[in-house]
Amino acid sequence: MDLREIDADAVLEIIDKGDVDYHNCWLGRAYATFGSGPVPRAFHGVLSAEVAKVIAALGEIELAGRIALYRGLSCEPDLSSIGRHWSDSRAVALEHGPYILKANVCADDVDWCGTVLRRIGWPREREFTLKPEALILVETIACRGHIISADVEVSVSKSCPTPSLR
Repeated sequence: MDLREIDADAVLEIIDKGDVDYHNCWLGRAYATFGSGPVPRAFHGVLSAEVAKVIAALGEIELAGRIALYRGLSCEPDLSSIGRHWSDSRAVALEHGPYILKANVCADDVDWCGTVLRRIGWPREREFTLKPEALILVETIACRGHIISADVEVSVSKSCPTPSLR
């Protein structure tokens, strides 16, 4: 889904599918208060405003075509599956552990609807959600500032084969 096509209904559809653990953010708490069934107009209006703010902030990033992203890990990375949620902030990534992966990701590999949802729920994390089928080139893997590997092509999905070195 293109970033410009995302609206509150698209975000609510993801929530209803149960594809995203949104319970630990304000969005989950707000949505849970309404229970199941039709979404009240007031909540839909608040969500629409939040979606519009996030899309406006992400618009220029999408147009740039490539995004420098970071992922912090508490242990040495398993390169057969590196995860879908990355941050555009190295400082945020460092909070998650001493191992830092850096990738320059094509905008086409970003799950924009998932990204909007994560940005609404966890704005401080400045996260991007990558598509499960994305293959990305991890430019550097560092531990406490020391580069331990470079230019490794990896899969985001857990079901993909072991990465190949470039």
